[in-house]
Amino acid sequence: MQFVLVIGQVMVVVLLVFHDWVPLGKLNNMAGLRSVDTTSRLIFTTALSALPFAAVLVASIHFASVAYPKGLLWRLWGTCLVCAYGIRFAGTHGFLPERNGTRPDTLRVAFHAL
Repeated sequence: MQFVLVIGQVMVVVLLVFHDWVPLGKLNNMAGLRSVDTTSRLIFTTALSALPFAAVLVASIHFASVAYPKGLLWRLWGTCLVCAYGIRFAGTHGFLPERNGTRPDTLRVAFHAL
């Protein structure tokens, strides 16, 4: 699943970098773009718009091998088995399936997702 995320991010970064430089028929107007912006301004705006997305792509590639979902599942259900979770949070909203008689509540899932 992480591979699919990285591939999607690569596609976004490639589109951001090249959509003002490569003619794409009716999808962009190269003549209009060249008449409004100089080459140096176009390089600057391309780099500026692609930089945040490229930074997130680099971070995604760096952390792609981290087994985050398995650790998240342990933190959500594993800690529920150790404490009196079923009593403390009985009646709270939850959308995940029940395991071993407990179910993480929505607020806990949102907190751990951050």
